[in-house]
Amino acid sequence: MATISRKDVMCMAREANPWVWGIEFAKEGQEAK
Repeated sequence: MATISRKDVMCMAREANPWVWGIEFAKEGQEAK
């Protein structure tokens, strides 16, 4: 798992479940602020 980047994980999560991708996107937005 350590060899997989966070971006790859989010991409897989988005493909598996758009709802999960929405949560990850919201988290990234909060961290950016």
